[in-house]
Amino acid sequence: MIRLIFKLLGNGKKLPILIYHQVLREADPMRPCEPTAIEFAQQMALLKNYFHPISLTDGLNQLRSGTLPKDAIAVTFDDGYENNYSVALPILKEHNVPATFFIASDFLDGGIMWNDAVIETMRRLPLGTHDLSDIGMDPITLETETDRSPCTESLLKALKHLPFDERAEKVNQFSGRVRLPTDLMMTSTQLKLLSESGMEIGGHTLSHPILTKLSESEAQTQIIENKHKIEAIIGKPITSFAYPNGKPFQDYDQSVREIVKQAGYSIAVTTSHGVAEAENNPFEFPRYTPWRKEFFGFLAQMGQNYFTKATFVS
Repeated sequence: MIRLIFKLLGNGKKLPILIYHQVLREADPMRPCEPTAIEFAQQMALLKNYFHPISLTDGLNQLRSGTLPKDAIAVTFDDGYENNYSVALPILKEHNVPATFFIASDFLDGGIMWNDAVIETMRRLPLGTHDLSDIGMDPITLETETDRSPCTESLLKALKHLPFDERAEKVNQFSGRVRLPTDLMMTSTQLKLLSESGMEIGGHTLSHPILTKLSESEAQTQIIENKHKIEAIIGKPITSFAYPNGKPFQDYDQSVREIVKQAGYSIAVTTSHGVAEAENNPFEFPRYTPWRKEFFGFLAQMGQNYFTKATFVS
């Protein structure tokens, strides 16, 4: 019955595309929204039982040609976290679920994304009050371990939409208080092995900036050089791209979309909730994150998403 419902909702004309970032070995209070390995395995089993998992490129090609399975669904990962390879990949292979991994290539081989630098710094700060005047922020007080997560969220929110260079400077200043981990992101070798395992690899810029805040030449460098770097590592062309953060108008616009097209990509995906349809611009296919982890909540969110109207820049 469940599979029949989703076949009727999809009807070969709609492709849900899921977004993941990390799959944790065990629950982490500093990353409460990320699924654990057990939760992710349950979700992939659910997809295999009630849907027809398909690779992103195959799914979008079949969507446009009118040959998409009625209950098709695609899985994607953003950024390039190490646990995508060590934790998620074995689960995907066990359940025979293909996935596409969008890689921000500057963080391979020991790098760390700005938001992770904030999270991991907050995790390592001693309890007490910390003066943040050096980065232009109010002091924070960590009275107990439970204060770390809300303080982190507040700081991430304050930093997220600052100009790229200003944000990088503030994050570097803040994270200089501790020793950061160097194993959060994949290595180049892991990326190559991920590709060789049959998973699709896509571009996600060099360093995950908000592209609308860059000059045209800066955006071109971020998009084009990222493509070249990934292709050199995996030894094959990549044809799919995910906009960092991915919100229409806020994080990408028509000019950014055109740069992606001119870079040689065939498709691009956003984070505007909704399902991909044949009439979508091929450089603006919507995706959504399955935040609800319990069985019925997970299915209910997917069902609701079929009726969500995605936003596009044109």
